[in-house]
Amino acid sequence: GYAMKILCLHGSSQNATLFEERLANLQRKLGKTIELHFVDGGHILPLQEGQSVPMRSWWRRETGEGWETSLESIRAAPGPFDGILGFSQGGAAAAYLLALARQDPTSSPLAHVRFVLIAGASAESLFPAALQTVQQYAPFDTPSLHFIGDTDPAVAPALSEAFASMFSAATVVHHAQGHVFPQRAAELETIAEFLAAFESAPETSVVAPRSADIAAFDASEQQRDELDALKAIFDADCDIISQRPPRVAVSLPDLHTPPPRIVFTLTPTYPATPPAIDCDLSGTVGKDRSRARAAAVRATLQREAATLVGSEMLFQLVGVYREAIAEAQAALVAEAEAAEQAAPARMTGVGDDDTDHTAFVAQAALEAARSSENGAKIFVDSTCRGSWSYVIGFVGKPSAGKSTLFNAATDPEDPAQIAKMAAFPFTTIDPNVGVGCVSVPCPGSLLGLTSTPPLGRTALGNRRVAVTLKDVAGLVPGAYQGRGKGNAFLNDLCDAHVLIHVVDASGQTDAGGAAAGEGDGSDPLGDIAWIRAEVHMWIYNNVRAKWDAIVRRPMKLIDMFVGYHARPTHVLEALARMGLTSAALPAEVPKWGPLELHRLVAHFLRVRFPMLLALNKADTHTAAAHIARVTRESGEVCVPTSAAAEWRLCQLRREGLVRYQPGGATMDLVPEALAALPALQQDKIKQELEAIRSRVLVPLGTTGIQAALDRALSLAPPLCVYPVEDLVTGAAMHATRDEPDVLRDCFLMHPGSTVEDLFNAMKRAGLLAGDYVRGEAREVSSSSESGGGVVCGKSRTVRKDEPLSDKMMVKISVNKKVAWQRK
Repeated sequence: GYAMKILCLHGSSQNATLFEERLANLQRKLGKTIELHFVDGGHILPLQEGQSVPMRSWWRRETGEGWETSLESIRAAPGPFDGILGFSQGGAAAAYLLALARQDPTSSPLAHVRFVLIAGASAESLFPAALQTVQQYAPFDTPSLHFIGDTDPAVAPALSEAFASMFSAATVVHHAQGHVFPQRAAELETIAEFLAAFESAPETSVVAPRSADIAAFDASEQQRDELDALKAIFDADCDIISQRPPRVAVSLPDLHTPPPRIVFTLTPTYPATPPAIDCDLSGTVGKDRSRARAAAVRATLQREAATLVGSEMLFQLVGVYREAIAEAQAALVAEAEAAEQAAPARMTGVGDDDTDHTAFVAQAALEAARSSENGAKIFVDSTCRGSWSYVIGFVGKPSAGKSTLFNAATDPEDPAQIAKMAAFPFTTIDPNVGVGCVSVPCPGSLLGLTSTPPLGRTALGNRRVAVTLKDVAGLVPGAYQGRGKGNAFLNDLCDAHVLIHVVDASGQTDAGGAAAGEGDGSDPLGDIAWIRAEVHMWIYNNVRAKWDAIVRRPMKLIDMFVGYHARPTHVLEALARMGLTSAALPAEVPKWGPLELHRLVAHFLRVRFPMLLALNKADTHTAAAHIARVTRESGEVCVPTSAAAEWRLCQLRREGLVRYQPGGATMDLVPEALAALPALQQDKIKQELEAIRSRVLVPLGTTGIQAALDRALSLAPPLCVYPVEDLVTGAAMHATRDEPDVLRDCFLMHPGSTVEDLFNAMKRAGLLAGDYVRGEAREVSSSSESGGGVVCGKSRTVRKDEPLSDKMMVKISVNKKVAWQRK
């Protein structure tokens, strides 16, 4: 069926990542048939005190500064889009985009938008030129749904109502949740009902030409540039068949053998008119109905081409072709399964609900731990490329200190952002999402440069780099069966790249998180085992539910794991650790019993969700013995922590009473600030700090929080890459100070990413605007990597497709006169 796409625009002082997290309930409600795409605003706001990463807006209110960069990011988003969803300033941006589409439909990236969803927006947030344009083209006849907060402290309801009046087909819904895009059940249902009217593909009157009807002509410069770019992307899988008229074929060998093939023949007026499109499915979707399916695929392509008229579209149409083939293949599988439904499934123990899985889970977990060399074996997925929006998830039983650790790691300035903490279960209901910092070695220290990381340094001198942290509700035994807060919170883990299991090392709470007397609490080793077993059984049961279909078509087993944000490479690595390849699945899977599936799940967990143990409450008198035993017997990566101590130091530092750096072994009182407090409060603070010093910093060296984050990052390490203006001095791009920033920017990239991937990430971040011209790089490695000493490579030219390396400094030159700027 038709997959609807919605462009999502965050509010001012947000970014795409945080907005996506805050709309997680909406994405779950809409399911996979509606895709939400989040884009970062182009105007980077100054880093505020207490923030770990600068936020963004779409423009500067007074001047409109940043809008051109924002518009470029929107153009680069994977459209075409059926609708726009905008919050606050993002809602105002939606109106401006509609006005621009009416002003010049041929250059607008959103000329075919069919609806808008807006919350908490006002025309007052538009910059002057944008407001003038919006007023010129309003009212807009695009169907719209507006949410207005009756208690909105940022945008008065009257202003939101005035903004909604600029839409002639507006539906207005009031709510009492303040300045938010509402996520409660009633509003989500309203959104789903509104979108139901747009479920079918948009109709178009554009008629696609036939290749046989296109006479010979010489390609334009724009057409030649696009064909060259397509050839550069697909390399040997792209064939320029003809120059007059321009005709190009792209094959997709990863989908089928022989590969499906799509052929584009350009018209003299392309891209103002769509190309002729011919498809060769080569038996990809079955022989009996291949002609009908090929016609359906071709119709899908022609509909998409019609929505892209006016812009270069060949690369996007190849992507649509790929998706259409996948849907056709899925339909073929569904038909085959329906035909076989009457046949009895082959008998297998995997589907037996009466099996006692305890011993199987333990045996499989032990095998997986040994195979991964007790957590030291790191899986690197080099097939996933581009910038890495890194997420670290916190798991554990209730009252283990997850929320305290989350607060200590994010150090929120706004009290409203502080996660709830209490000594009783389920103080966390919805996941807490925030931004914290890991620390990485900076190449500046190896090169003798004084770098200026915007988020500062740790006590050890490493630079701090922002990542997303996610604290989900505490798990209890039986969560995978719905006990406690159940599967919903296991699902919240799916976007994490590594997990930190926060363990109550005091042993003074039971498995459900309730307080217990000394000696009556649960064993931390037991907590570690059952937490892993909960996640294991959650995945196992989801796969087992489809076992009859898997036995009939064993290659489907790989697809059963994609719901955990996994790639096929994760499953293939898990199979390899079992001693199997994908080619062996048809013969092996039908013979599997519960143990074999448990083994696969256990290995998959190690590959997809590397886990570190944060042995928390290390400052309690009962913790030392537990920590020593867990470290010795668990075979996992362990870090003793005191989240409470770190959080208290963060609070006192914010109050100006102590000087303390993350990861530090010391803290110092600020005497003049302390002297301003009442004597009793002074004594209390001195006692607190002495307890932290004697119970935490002296025996442990640090609170362990920064060390836990850093060790977690090392379990799935990204590449740290540094874009610069000057490879010798490390001067940052677009420096605004008299003395340029040095190595200011650090991008976390997936291993296997190329220089071109960095270029695209820099464009999205607003550091570049234009076409790639040249790349240069300088590589730096430390003694541990180079076998002794520091290796500083010379500056050299790099290709766009050259892989990046860790600590690489990269300079990219661009031609800023891109096509859309010349229109």
